[in-house]
Amino acid sequence: ERLQRQVESGAMTSGDALLSVPPDIVDQLAKPVVDPSAQPSVLAKGIAASPGCGQGKVAFSKEAAAEFAKAGEPYVLIVNEVHADEVEATRKAAGLVSIRGGKTSHAAMIASNSEVPCVMQEKVQINLDTKTAQVGSTKVKEGDWITIDGTKGQILAGKVPLLNPTKSTAFASLMKWADEHRTLESARIEMPPPA
Repeated sequence: ERLQRQVESGAMTSGDALLSVPPDIVDQLAKPVVDPSAQPSVLAKGIAASPGCGQGKVAFSKEAAAEFAKAGEPYVLIVNEVHADEVEATRKAAGLVSIRGGKTSHAAMIASNSEVPCVMQEKVQINLDTKTAQVGSTKVKEGDWITIDGTKGQILAGKVPLLNPTKSTAFASLMKWADEHRTLESARIEMPPPA
């Protein structure tokens, strides 16, 4: 929005504004964000491993995830790490919280490649017997709603209002500037005839 104001006031050209936007920000702009007017309860902060926000019912296993999916309920998978047999459940998740690993871990790569928001948080403690997890000072149960912000690395309590930034005037301006300045160049390569 700052760039939009600068272009509208004449302080910057749309081309300069477009060039000042880092490429990774463009990817983040296409993902849901927490509504700035919301005041969510942050349960824990971790490593922002895959951008975007997602919310759903807590699932601690691929079996629980399958049950929620069957009922048409979104889920956030909370696991120690993503094993090969959990990849499909991870790809279908609204979000992922993984305890082990970092931005380049197997869990983070699966989430990122599947465009699933992901937070890595090593202090979450899962108890599979009681189907609960200690997230910060809060105990969450399987089936409780949580929201994760994979851009900021936050695990939030409950259903937090989300916004789709692609519907904002700032995003529309950015796309308009990109359309105005895009060019398509092609090259023709001539090869000598085979000998």
